[in-house]
Amino acid sequence: MNFACILPVMVLLLAAGASMHVDNRTRWEESLEALKEIVQGPASGRSLVIHLDALLPLDARQAVLALQSVQGAAHVVTSSPPEHLCQSKNDSQILSLHPSTLFIVVYLSHPPTPCPHWSPQNILLYSLTPGQRFDALRDLKLDKVESLALVTPLPSGSRGVYTWMPFARDPAVFLGQWAPQNFTWDTLFVDRYPSFEGYTFKLAIWHDYPPFVYTDEASSTDEVIGTSVKMLDVISEKFNFTYIGYEGPSSGKWGAIENNTWVGLLGQVYRSERDFSIMCFFPSPDRVRDFGASVVYRQDGYALLVPVTPPVPEWMKVQRPFSCVVWGFMALSSLASLAFLHIQARVLGQRWRAGAEAASNTWFSLQGLVLGQSVARQYAGMAMRVFLSLWLLCCLVLGTAYTCNLVAILSSPSDPRRIHSLVQLAESDFRLATVDYGDFLYELLGKSEDGIVKQLKQKLDFFPDEAAAVASMADDSHVLLGVKIETQYMVQEKFRMYRWYLLPELLFTNYLCWLFPKNVPWKKKFDTSIQSILEAGLYNQWLKVEMEKVSNAWRRHGGSSTWYAAPLNLPNLQGVFYLLFIGFLISGTVFICEYTWSEKSFAFC
Repeated sequence: MNFACILPVMVLLLAAGASMHVDNRTRWEESLEALKEIVQGPASGRSLVIHLDALLPLDARQAVLALQSVQGAAHVVTSSPPEHLCQSKNDSQILSLHPSTLFIVVYLSHPPTPCPHWSPQNILLYSLTPGQRFDALRDLKLDKVESLALVTPLPSGSRGVYTWMPFARDPAVFLGQWAPQNFTWDTLFVDRYPSFEGYTFKLAIWHDYPPFVYTDEASSTDEVIGTSVKMLDVISEKFNFTYIGYEGPSSGKWGAIENNTWVGLLGQVYRSERDFSIMCFFPSPDRVRDFGASVVYRQDGYALLVPVTPPVPEWMKVQRPFSCVVWGFMALSSLASLAFLHIQARVLGQRWRAGAEAASNTWFSLQGLVLGQSVARQYAGMAMRVFLSLWLLCCLVLGTAYTCNLVAILSSPSDPRRIHSLVQLAESDFRLATVDYGDFLYELLGKSEDGIVKQLKQKLDFFPDEAAAVASMADDSHVLLGVKIETQYMVQEKFRMYRWYLLPELLFTNYLCWLFPKNVPWKKKFDTSIQSILEAGLYNQWLKVEMEKVSNAWRRHGGSSTWYAAPLNLPNLQGVFYLLFIGFLISGTVFICEYTWSEKSFAFC
């Protein structure tokens, strides 16, 4: 074939191809005009992650990257098969750099399916061809995206702006035709969750967790009440939703990782069997990693409930101001003083009666000073007077100390045998009782480097249920370990046990929150509402009312008197009357003996 004949044909074909390429590029530039205005306007100053669908032609990709507004912004360009925007959890980290980052997905007719790990906060879907199928947005499962906007061609030739409101009856909401002067960031990416439109949430709860969530025994309909329920009722009224509380699994576990999967209440939330849980969870690292924690609404911790030892009989309180050692030293001091006074009297030539009568007179004279009586006789020797003056000073100190301590014991009873710190508990014979709720208590005990905590861990016993744990505390063999408020309420209201006291020192301190699925954007509605309830003081008032029910019942059943001051009564002072009766008995016995054995006759006046 003659090359001269073929050359004109090749030139014509190249010219036609070049002209077609220029026409296509011009067409793509016109289609991307709205994208350029969005990047220059509402998204100005934001970092961009631009995903170019793998089905886009090469010239369309080049047109996107050639946009001056894109080149002037900090951006990352990705491209992948249409099935996935990221292949693994690690690959998705590049798509989650900052909450303000805007993710732009440019595609022809059908947006690519994101992977489960992809959960950016702001997405702009930009379609290059008309005929957008809105049911495709439903299939994308973009329920974890906070801000979503769709820009697609309209039959009129302009571009329409849509958003997707998952809880609305008609989820696809038309926001208007695109015009740079009509849209800002807030009007382009509107609130997708202004209301839940009567949606019914499925909650994972326990029905016997007072004072937060529990069944009202006085209600004929088994109504669920509690502080968490009251808080949820306020939020549901504001955002128009209802809820149904489903009892947790029979395992009784709150949430733990077993065989690399979540079990218990949190397992139901993790598998999307329940929408969220309003139980009181501690935000452990594993939970924060796999779930969305609400704002903290209360500080709490693991507390220890110690059984009250059998009380000291009321009549023995007269000897309690002094320990046995002090009483022993007082007896020895009295005997030593009696002997010393006799020695001085004999050395100084005092004329005293010999024998038992002299010793008894001296003894009663010395003990009368202890009880505040005056000196019944005079002592001529200077040494004896010096000794008696010092003895009087000792009697003043002992008498004052005894009186003050006795008044304190009778007016504000306390048991010196009680445990007041973790150190005393570790050194005692008590063991620790708790129930395996599937929380991270044992993990906390294992990671602690504190020596006292390690000792307590060795004394920890797990019981199959709450009744067995409380029974062990009732047997005075164990100290009950649990979350502070819930455990107090459970022991008093559920098991009607009141003979215990709370150890002042907490084992661990933590915070309480609700848990939601990871990265659900509507959680922010609950966060802002919970924060408003806390700032208004409503939650503290609700909790105060619930705990007053407990404290009133606790007092009625003889709880520890450290919560209120008790007046003195007859049992507090009966020891004094016992002593008086013993005195009458001894005095009468001595009188009968003297009357019987004495040679003298007694005259009674």
